[in-house]
Amino acid sequence: MYSTKQNLLTRGALLLSALLAPVALHATTATHLTDFGVVEEPQVIWHVSSSSFTSDNGFQNITEVTPGTFQMLLNWSTSQWTGDRTTTNNDRGRAEVQTLGPYQKTHETYLYTTTWRTNSAFKGSGRFCHITQLKSVDGVEMESGAPMITTSIGSGTSSAVVQYCSTNFSPADVFSPKPVRNVTWHPNTWLAEQIKVTTTADGEKTGQIVVSLNGDAFQGVTKVEVSRPQSTMYYPKWGLYRKQETTSGFSPSDYIQHSNVSATNMNGPTNPAADPTFSPGTGTYSSTQNVTIASTTSGASIRYTTDGSTPSETAGTIYSSPVNVSSTTTLKAIAFASGFADSNVTSATYTISVGSVPSAPVFSPAPGTYSSTQSVSITSAGATTVYYTTD
Repeated sequence: MYSTKQNLLTRGALLLSALLAPVALHATTATHLTDFGVVEEPQVIWHVSSSSFTSDNGFQNITEVTPGTFQMLLNWSTSQWTGDRTTTNNDRGRAEVQTLGPYQKTHETYLYTTTWRTNSAFKGSGRFCHITQLKSVDGVEMESGAPMITTSIGSGTSSAVVQYCSTNFSPADVFSPKPVRNVTWHPNTWLAEQIKVTTTADGEKTGQIVVSLNGDAFQGVTKVEVSRPQSTMYYPKWGLYRKQETTSGFSPSDYIQHSNVSATNMNGPTNPAADPTFSPGTGTYSSTQNVTIASTTSGASIRYTTDGSTPSETAGTIYSSPVNVSSTTTLKAIAFASGFADSNVTSATYTISVGSVPSAPVFSPAPGTYSSTQSVSITSAGATTVYYTTD
């Protein structure tokens, strides 16, 4: 098993090297889970009889098997199954990673790769089962709309398809795909997949989606529109995302393993802008902080968010002055500049722990009229020092 996997990886690497050698490329290859922008770890279990969710108690569905090989596992039975992150979607399970390097932009050509296999008992139910996706970042749908391209497993243990949904036949939030290339797979058998994508603006028919399997010739669709409504940027996903029902007939613990995962910009030597840095950096502070965000790339613009969402060239607040952080907040930022690919999204978390306000001073004995000299004590809960005057 190990030698088969290694041979596939080696053959795929040699073919990719030979195919792309004349062009200077900007490639990002995943070695560790931390290389991905987001790890969508499911955290809930759906219980059919009680129609309720419970926590999965920290069970890790997405794991790094070895450096460069990642496993996405979904548990299922007729009475309960792994859910979709922390959402209330009770008819599906999701274990995916997303975003690897800069977003693909309109008119750019990217090559997305994975060498994947299932567990030996894996079979498709005939409902949706995506193991790769390419989705929009902006536009009408933003990040939550229908995917533009998927690799999807069909019913049984051998059929799959790379398919696409473009604006002219699959409008916003509608998943009505057309096939790009049929895929034959076998349980517990590695399959090397490369998908080359040239995106277009809405209405243009200059795009392509072509697929190579185990190093064979690229096949697919060319001179077609490849877009989602009004989108200008796209991000990839790898994992296991499927419809789940009591009648699905899955094995108890299905998984997909992805290896040789990469995203390559084939449009030439586009270096990314320098990643944004934060000053002061992540930490716990006792007072409000004014945070400076900077990139060493000359002329770079920076967008940032404070609500946990992912910034991009079109999403987030343009940075123009230090950001005032008065409560516990996570800042995320991205840098972009003409002639550069977008930087990675960086983040810093600020825990603001302001001490309690001392209570008003208390005098003992209390204010009043006395017939003799009084020794007065002054106390304040929460204070270490009390100042007083007598004039």
